Amino acid sequence: MPRSTPPGRRKGTGYQRPDGVWVVRWTGTDGRRHASTGHTAAEARRKAEQKRGEWQPAEVGTFGAFAVRWLEEKRGSLKPQTWRRYEQLVRIHLMPSLGGKQLATITEGDLDSLYYGFRARGMNPTTQAHSATVLGTMLEAARRRRLIRDNPVRNLRKPRMAHAEIHVLSESEVRRLIEAAEGSRLRALYVLAVTTGMRLGELLALRRADVDLGSHVVHVRGSVTVGWSGRLEVVAPKTKRSRRDVPLAPVAVEALRTHLERLEREKTDLLFPGRGGGYMSGSTVYVALRHLLDDAGLPRIRFHDLRHTAATLLLEKGVSAHVVAGLLGHANVSTTLGVYGHVTRGLEVQAATKIQEIFATPSSSLPTP
Repeated sequence: MPRSTPPGRRKGTGYQRPDGVWVVRWTGTDGRRHASTGHTAAEARRKAEQKRGEWQPAEVGTFGAFAVRWLEEKRGSLKPQTWRRYEQLVRIHLMPSLGGKQLATITEGDLDSLYYGFRARGMNPTTQAHSATVLGTMLEAARRRRLIRDNPVRNLRKPRMAHAEIHVLSESEVRRLIEAAEGSRLRALYVLAVTTGMRLGELLALRRADVDLGSHVVHVRGSVTVGWSGRLEVVAPKTKRSRRDVPLAPVAVEALRTHLERLEREKTDLLFPGRGGGYMSGSTVYVALRHLLDDAGLPRIRFHDLRHTAATLLLEKGVSAHVVAGLLGHANVSTTLGVYGHVTRGLEVQAATKIQEIFATPSSSLPTP
């Protein structure tokens, strides 16, 4: 049975046909009955309003023209790597289907077709989700500027993101990794990664002055990234909490002491300089880590998984999630709990067991009647 909405003098009567299409009917000023249809009630209502002349866009233009303008405006608020990713998603995945369409006429049906095309081409689920997120942000900006009546993304189910599986090393595997790195110029970098959980960009931005071996602390003040010029440069930390002082374990202090002695011959103040004395590229580290893992007989993992390894081992050792969040530079503990929920759930079970020990009073300690 078709669903309907209450009739109104201006909005007319809305209902859903058995085939799922929404219809809005109204009587025009000419005394005749008119109708608009849409994949959703909002789309049908929007078309009806446009036909009745109740809403008009502030300006007319294509999605492609707006996308180019929007991306140019975002240059001032996004980091270079983030902006490049946005531009790539728009150019490769959104423009072919939507670029030539009038912005104000894009419907839920158009986006349904877009998402279906994503799936039909076998696009990676994470790329689908990121494309939909960028699209939703763009159309919301258009709605605020009165270029579109409603944001059609709001009425659709967004493609789900496939969370990357976390691969971590066990305690014995960490020891094998560090032993295999003996003599490597990057040994201290690997030690810091698995003992502090610092990001690769943060490690490569460190300078000798950031290391305080006397206080067993390293100061994180920036991160290396590819700038607008295409060259490596240091940018501000990812969040306010990313700017932090990280305590060092004795093994890290010893590794850094040896590393600093070796650096005395270098003419750079960077802690982990590239071959030419400038910033080391991430690709250099990735290649070196792959060879190291192969030499140690360990599974190939990403460098970022060393960060996951540090966090997982700390949590398994009973360090609180709040402390781990601070060490990792997470903006809040909910991020830590979300990423490492598989670890904390296991700790919650252990906590319940320990609580039960309070009530497990040995019968020998009970008073004799």
